[in-house]
Amino acid sequence: MSDLLAEITVRGTTYRLSKQGLAGEYFYHPFVVRMPTLELGQVEDSGKIGVKFGFISLTNEPTNPDHPFGVVRYNSLFTIQQLFPCKLKWGEDGRVLFDGQIFLQTITESEITFALTDKSYELGARPFSLTESFIFIEKIRVYPTSNNQSILFIAPNHPFQTGQVIIFERMTSIGTDLEYTGPSFNTSTESQNLDSDNYYIVDSVEAVSIGGVPTPAFTIQNRRLIPVTKLPSDAPSPTAPYDELIYASDANNHRCGFPQRIPFTWGSFQHKTPVLKKRSNEIANPGLVLNDNENPVEVREDGVVIYTTNSDPSGPYYSEYWGRLGSVSGTYSQSGTTITITASSHGVSAGQTVDLDFTTGASANGVYTVTAVTNSSVFTVTAGSSVSTSGNVTVNRGIAPTATTITLNRNTFQGTTLSISGKSNKGVSISGNNSSTLAEFYQYVANKFGFTLNVDKI
Repeated sequence: MSDLLAEITVRGTTYRLSKQGLAGEYFYHPFVVRMPTLELGQVEDSGKIGVKFGFISLTNEPTNPDHPFGVVRYNSLFTIQQLFPCKLKWGEDGRVLFDGQIFLQTITESEITFALTDKSYELGARPFSLTESFIFIEKIRVYPTSNNQSILFIAPNHPFQTGQVIIFERMTSIGTDLEYTGPSFNTSTESQNLDSDNYYIVDSVEAVSIGGVPTPAFTIQNRRLIPVTKLPSDAPSPTAPYDELIYASDANNHRCGFPQRIPFTWGSFQHKTPVLKKRSNEIANPGLVLNDNENPVEVREDGVVIYTTNSDPSGPYYSEYWGRLGSVSGTYSQSGTTITITASSHGVSAGQTVDLDFTTGASANGVYTVTAVTNSSVFTVTAGSSVSTSGNVTVNRGIAPTATTITLNRNTFQGTTLSISGKSNKGVSISGNNSSTLAEFYQYVANKFGFTLNVDKI
């Protein structure tokens, strides 16, 4: 089955549709009058290359119980403007070309037309990370619920003022309830849970006494402007006069600050969430394959390369990445696929990538991920093939990207434009791969439409 198919979810039920009516693992009802037109090009004004869809038109059958908008579901179209989850794909086992939402555009006696849009939220694109303008929560003072008194966030030198919108990041224990946990949609009332996000409003700013010293603190409201007096899934019920949950400020966790979106440009066709600047030298990873020398991660600021993961010594940016933390020399032994490195004060951590140059022995040079750190002198990595050998090694240390963060080798400046390129790891299967470059995607679409593609022109 290679036809373009649609899946639309209404009130928690998925309806499968096509233009002609097709039978496979599921039956696809012939309720589609016109499928969207596929267009490749610039998305909005961001400079991003993406897939743009227009409209999907369905038959108007208000009495048909098999129609996604039949019977009682038909009336819901006119009660409130809604977004309905929708997927478009090539055949049942084919690649999902669109995974977003539709909303009612026009309705006639014979047709219902919907416009397609990316997945959206009540407050727009949600910032999963903070800018460099954040503070650290040191304590949360929780009062007995019988007092109905707002919980107090103690954060020395915080810059917040009453009425400002703030979000939380990297909280633990009780603080996890302040993190974004995904939108909650009630299918029976067809309404959004207004507390299911990570947006809060500063309700008051005050000072509390900590060891006799006045310390800045603040209280918050939820989006319905209701003071937060007790967090869901609370720690043990507080006792009079209050309980304090203490956090150790480690310059990383228990952060709170202002949400901010930063525009950018990059070459992956599937990007939907904006890349966010987290600190002056740290941005969120938009979903790029790490340590792929054929498609290295590169970040440009106003066209100038300021970061790359290219570990090829002959490449123009090699020292920019692997020379950042310098090199250390040591010895190694490999048994099976486990390589144990001994290098005094190696300074690496588990999950970090290192460029290993084996000067003697039979182990293969290349980029490895640190699997475990025994102590400050010993760590292990895993090789791709089994061998028994030992010898000397040089450990070249860079600042490795992670699944969530890219740490730049130079600070960026306010008002500049970041362009990010690399290989997507969105898990899409094209030609048997679980990720794809933009050129591969163009080739995929061209094959589906029977076009001849000149990759040199991309």
